[in-house]
Amino acid sequence: MKKKTIFLIALIGYFYLTLANQGLAETSPIIPYKNHWMSIASNSLQSNTIPFTAIDKESTYQITVTKALPAPYKSKICLHDACLQKTMITDKILAETKMDMQVRVYSGEVVPGIETSFRYILGPLEESSRSVSGSVYVYPVERKDILFRIDSKEVKENDRVEMMDVGPVIVQSRTYVPFRYLSTVFGAQVSWEMNPVTKLVSTVTYKMGSFSLTLNIGSSLYTIRIQNEKQEKTMDGKPFISKGRTLVPLRVISESLCSQVGWDPVTREVHIQFPKEDSPANYQDYFYQDTTSEAVHERMVNNEAMTILDVRTESDFQKGHIPGAKNIHLLSLKDVLPYRSDINPNLPVIVYCNTGVASAFACEIITNLGYKSVWNITSGFVSWKYDIEK
Repeated sequence: MKKKTIFLIALIGYFYLTLANQGLAETSPIIPYKNHWMSIASNSLQSNTIPFTAIDKESTYQITVTKALPAPYKSKICLHDACLQKTMITDKILAETKMDMQVRVYSGEVVPGIETSFRYILGPLEESSRSVSGSVYVYPVERKDILFRIDSKEVKENDRVEMMDVGPVIVQSRTYVPFRYLSTVFGAQVSWEMNPVTKLVSTVTYKMGSFSLTLNIGSSLYTIRIQNEKQEKTMDGKPFISKGRTLVPLRVISESLCSQVGWDPVTREVHIQFPKEDSPANYQDYFYQDTTSEAVHERMVNNEAMTILDVRTESDFQKGHIPGAKNIHLLSLKDVLPYRSDINPNLPVIVYCNTGVASAFACEIITNLGYKSVWNITSGFVSWKYDIEK
């Protein structure tokens, strides 16, 4: 009964979360920042973690993507052992629990420099007024493998060799490189401000799409801005000016732009993979697809091998269902499906409910169970205009 109550609340909450783009709590401990940014290369996987803090009471959380990424991107948001493509609820999370929420973005062939984004709403079902909205900005870039050598003006960028005016230097165990040259490596726009008294550079800024990184000369404080949201941060090193050149800490800039930084103390070389890439082998991410009653009927006419799964109640199923469909109620799906020997996980699974809403939840559960080919009839059983069984 407890599980049924949770899922019924979730279905009601689905409508709230997808419509409640206004009036969300502005001060919430759930996530520290609403806007997030990542760079990504073609045909790769990029993952970011977002700190999550549960509210001050045990709750069940729902995440709903309100604006999806366009093709050829796909994304998953994962929290508390639940991963979602469009909408999902978690199990109960204890009060004030801290954990990481992970965002994973998969890209196809993309054009560098054309930023896109997706939006989501996250909140406790028991106190939906404390929900927060979030945006993830995705900036496609050219894949680069970069090699710096300390005190050398030579830089290897993929298969090319470039020359800098000033080579990297180490100051207090931190590697510094020329501010302007680093912008050409990453393809970032640059700007700076002058101190009106000293007539020297006081701040320098890198910008890529909705992301900007501003460093203060002589200070360990720096600012990240994503759209209109600022994040104040502290680094170990401090940018400085030497012989008319502005030198900035290599690692903090590289990692802020989603790079992987490696250091070889023997050769005194810094290796940068831009952008860093995660391995799909680390996850079991499967994505369901939307379909229509007409498309499913055509597949049936063509005798395609598949499972049609009705996730409505047994009484609704008995009143009429798509011919050949099997019935597992949504509330029992997670516990029952893995033990149904008559449902082949290697065949396509076509899922439907009355309207397409509950079946979307079902598709999230099924893909989380490792089923690779899952389809949701988005308009539900009410759109079925063909023969039915009773």
